Amino acid sequence: MNRLLSAKKLFALLLVACSATFTTNAQAQNWVKLGDKTVRLVADHDVIPVTIARGQFRRVKFKVRNNGVFINQATVVYGNGENDVLPIRFHITKGGESRAIDLRGRDRVIRRIELAYRSVRDGDGRAVVEAWGMR
Repeated sequence: MNRLLSAKKLFALLLVACSATFTTNAQAQNWVKLGDKTVRLVADHDVIPVTIARGQFRRVKFKVRNNGVFINQATVVYGNGENDVLPIRFHITKGGESRAIDLRGRDRVIRRIELAYRSVRDGDGRAVVEAWGMR
């Protein structure tokens, strides 16, 4: 009887572990790269045109390579011309990423993302900011 009970517990534990892994992988696969921009060390505004990914998105986040960037805010411009000003105010270090930011309203088609930022010298060369969207 104890062996049967132990086998049931082990099966239940494996089932929970597998479902958690599946959920994590499914969530990771929902992020789509929208575009990127190599930002200048002296400028404070740039635009990431969204030409790579098509479709509707409900969240965005930013990843940074090569050097750190302090993103003050991002303005998401939608396909219908409306926009969403996202106050970020966060220093993203080299190799880091921002939190996921919900977009207002329903799923939205993104045309471009305008960044207000300042570069932070904590890496090598000019920073590359990548925009990612979740469907």
